[in-house]
Amino acid sequence: MTCNHSNSVDPSVVFIGCSHTLGVGLPVELTWAHIVSTKLKLKNYNLGVGGSSNDTAFRLLYRWIEQLKPSLVIFLSPDSSRLELHMDNDQLYDLSVWPIGFPMIDNFTKSWLVNDTNSNMNYLKNTLAIKQLCNEHGIKYLQENVSAICVVDKARDLQHYGEKTNRSIANMFLAKL
Repeated sequence: MTCNHSNSVDPSVVFIGCSHTLGVGLPVELTWAHIVSTKLKLKNYNLGVGGSSNDTAFRLLYRWIEQLKPSLVIFLSPDSSRLELHMDNDQLYDLSVWPIGFPMIDNFTKSWLVNDTNSNMNYLKNTLAIKQLCNEHGIKYLQENVSAICVVDKARDLQHYGEKTNRSIANMFLAKL
């Protein structure tokens, strides 16, 4: 009896981004990530995290890219004002310009994050790093920013993209392919 220990991996797509990538407020089958993966007949690895930043997207892709070996990475990048902050006590915070109520972090936010130059440079560093990571692994890469999305409806929580908007995002990425 012979055993075949093949290292082959099913063709897949990795999605990175925030709650709009995760699909908060919708059944999974109505999310843009699910629509794209189904249309392309690729296994779906959705690494979107609610309230997260471009830092989070890079960190997660960097951690999982070797194991998942996707043939495609699609990034719907969050607003540049978001930042991931690692604290000494192993706590992880996703910061943004909205009030968060931690005096030490509030001071940092006021002096660093609210400055558009800092936010924009952090966004640029993360998006270039993600693109380079995909290039190094020979992975096709697509990206769009949430600011480019035309929101036509809302999900059941009335904060996130609805079914029509998700369909539109899926069509936008499919057209780029």
